Amino acid sequence: MCLNAQDLNRGLVAWYKFDGSSQDASSYANHGTPHNVTFGQGSCGEPNSAVYLNGKNAYIDLPLSKLINGKKQLTLTAWVKPARFNNIQYTLNTVFSHWIDYGAGGPLGVLFGVSPFSSVVGAFSGGYQVSSTYNVIQPNEWQLIVLVYDGTKASAADRTRFQVNCREYTSVCNNTYSSCSATPTALGTAANYTFIGTRKDDLGRFVDFFEGYVDDLKLYDRLLTREELNQIYLLCNPRACDDNNCLTDDQLNALTCQCEHIPKPQPDCDDKNSRTDDRYNLDSCACEHVLKPNVPQPNVYIPSAFSPNKDGVNDLYKPIYRGVVQVTVAIFDRWGETVFRGDNLTDGWDGTYRNAPCAEGTYQYIITGEYDTGEPFDFRGSLFLVK
Repeated sequence: MCLNAQDLNRGLVAWYKFDGSSQDASSYANHGTPHNVTFGQGSCGEPNSAVYLNGKNAYIDLPLSKLINGKKQLTLTAWVKPARFNNIQYTLNTVFSHWIDYGAGGPLGVLFGVSPFSSVVGAFSGGYQVSSTYNVIQPNEWQLIVLVYDGTKASAADRTRFQVNCREYTSVCNNTYSSCSATPTALGTAANYTFIGTRKDDLGRFVDFFEGYVDDLKLYDRLLTREELNQIYLLCNPRACDDNNCLTDDQLNALTCQCEHIPKPQPDCDDKNSRTDDRYNLDSCACEHVLKPNVPQPNVYIPSAFSPNKDGVNDLYKPIYRGVVQVTVAIFDRWGETVFRGDNLTDGWDGTYRNAPCAEGTYQYIITGEYDTGEPFDFRGSLFLVK
């Protein structure tokens, strides 16, 4: 299943490509304000297309509060390359935050990031925290992390789906501030804090900084399907399923998130040249044509004279061909008039023109064609007609 750009732009309310800036590429133009950030190579290999956060004081301030407050459904996707993980329990490597620690009924908003245990973490209004299984995020590697939040679901675990690259992980609820079966609430905060790379605690301090690269962060105000999320992953990884086998077509099935390797026939490498052994190289995925040993090279032997006197000896002017697949022979008299033309390997001149014998003397020839190696030839010279 392939989705076009219009499908993946539906419900897109923020899109930070980080191509040298923190501009919002969505139609909402909610541009970020960067603090102490730099830019480097992105997830798809392009230079200057990912933001680097130093884990100390680097972050981006986003004006997204109006787009998040009151929402009950959203999807967050981001390519991340963590340099390392905060290894202190209860800390977070914050990728995205719209959060305040204390409010009516507990913490409010949404947090998204990576735990010290290499899991993907989300925390939400109502005070509960949900994480994926541990050890699914690798340091110093690019990976697509996804949070899908559906506040209409009854249980905390059911409200949240996590995906890393093209694999979905089970959500586990951690009873942080309130029960995991707390009544679902809409996302919102009492303060207009929205950041990439950090969050604020209840005292207004910046904490839980992310160290590493973030690229192509997207926020949707709807639930993206597995097929759509897999397609986002494929946009940057068209060779994710390459099995290095020339005889398969490799593709990632966006429905199952499984690689498929469809057999295809080996190419016909016959170059119609009897002097070569033709084979398909499975390492280079290309045809090879190896010259057979002790095989004569292609050639054209051109006679210098002939005597068309009907004695049965040398009556026909005809070159001798070896390894020739196509030829044209043209012969001209001293005034430049064409007295003979042949376009087949079997054609030869009998010394006549318009059914009358030609005079003894010198004639000019042009012989052009192609060897079975594909190489063209062009010979020009003179011949003598002897009576």
